[in-house]
Amino acid sequence: MINKLFKQFVSNNYFFKTDHPDFRRVYLNNIILLSMILITLFLIIINILIFSLYTIALVELVGFFIFIGILIYFHKTNKIEITAIITVIIMMCLLMGYIHIMKNSSYALYWVVIVPLIAYFLLGRKKGGILTILFFLYFFTFIILNYKSWEPEKFIFDSIVNIVIGSVGIILLVSYYEYSRNEAQQNLTKANKSLCETNEEINQQNEEIKAQADNLEHANYQITTQKQEIEKVHKNLTDSILYAKRIQTAVLPNDDVLNLLLTNYFVLFMPRDVVSGDFYYIKPYKNHLFIAAADCTGHGVPGAFLSMLAITLINELIKNSEIENSAQLLNHFRVLLKNSLQQSGQQSEQRDGLDISFVTLNIETNILSFAGANSPLWIFRNNEFIELKGDRMPIGIYLKEKLFTNHEYTVQPNDILYLFSDGFYSQFKDITKETMKIKRFKELLTEIHLKNFKEQKIILENYFNQWKGIVKQTDDILVIGVKI
Repeated sequence: MINKLFKQFVSNNYFFKTDHPDFRRVYLNNIILLSMILITLFLIIINILIFSLYTIALVELVGFFIFIGILIYFHKTNKIEITAIITVIIMMCLLMGYIHIMKNSSYALYWVVIVPLIAYFLLGRKKGGILTILFFLYFFTFIILNYKSWEPEKFIFDSIVNIVIGSVGIILLVSYYEYSRNEAQQNLTKANKSLCETNEEINQQNEEIKAQADNLEHANYQITTQKQEIEKVHKNLTDSILYAKRIQTAVLPNDDVLNLLLTNYFVLFMPRDVVSGDFYYIKPYKNHLFIAAADCTGHGVPGAFLSMLAITLINELIKNSEIENSAQLLNHFRVLLKNSLQQSGQQSEQRDGLDISFVTLNIETNILSFAGANSPLWIFRNNEFIELKGDRMPIGIYLKEKLFTNHEYTVQPNDILYLFSDGFYSQFKDITKETMKIKRFKELLTEIHLKNFKEQKIILENYFNQWKGIVKQTDDILVIGVKI
């Protein structure tokens, strides 16, 4: 428990991971600030209760609260450079405050030896060196102007104690620096070796695929095999960036938010890899509720990056007062996405994009606006199946690009809406390798749509797993059901 709290503290509540390039500076900032808080608190107690040095205790009390304020500021803003500069300057000011008040009786005279080290570790050679030079210019100027009035016999014992303490502090800081530097170098060497091995394996697999292109049927089989192997390698790579899953999960609406917005619903979300190229969007704005199911190009990390971009763009578009329906939103969305991906229509460029079903529901009039990019909206009303078809083009670059079609539909209580990606019905079946196809998926929803949504989700998930068997999941899975 204590170890977990300590790791959470030194990493600013896990904001800085151990592989972050600035983790060592963050760790040192936190340790030094915590040490200064404890040291000043200890000195306040002994100077008041034992030595009755109330002026010094007051200076220490000011330093105590300043260091606490710096620590709170650092954990709220995560600004490393500003925190480090303020910490070093306050330490210098506190040391000079001791010396001004106590003159040569102050043990701060011997603690100045750690100022260059702390400045170097926190600020680096250049900035740390500048602050250290300025500090020592002031320090030695002060000594030259005041040494005649000092009484050396007052601090013989203090000098021994503080020199020992200062030396121990220097040894500990240098030891930590060497340890952390060696550990970082070892981690970097291991990471580079693993990356080289992985790149070599991927290059070898690509060459094997190209060499078998003369036989189409055989080549297709080999491509499928190699694709599975590449996906396996890709999964191993994404294991090193599992924190991306936390970020994507945080962007998607969680159950607490959905329970506030919807009474009867389910979301079946089954990423193929650690992170998903599919995403769902459910968000209210003014008198509208926006619901979307999207399938981005690719899986895993590439698809997840595209989904993050898409969610950001949609968040901006729903606030645009000039957009009146779902089709207009998708038209604007396509323009922004192509600009963001720098797509101009050249043959050599990537065809990244996404398919999406987008619903805008006016919660006051119950008028539903739908537009789709290669995706439909299915509605069940009184056991009657209704399909609002999307346009046969994606969000992204497309040769036969046109404006998206807007469908308006007045919903009634107990209407059931289904939005989905193609992952569910594109799955290969165990043994036979046939795909489920959209017809079988439609028949399944027709059969279960009157059941409660919790049961529907369980039925869909069990049906999918039984269909898939031991075969690897082909695509990300997303199915949304909502009852009006």
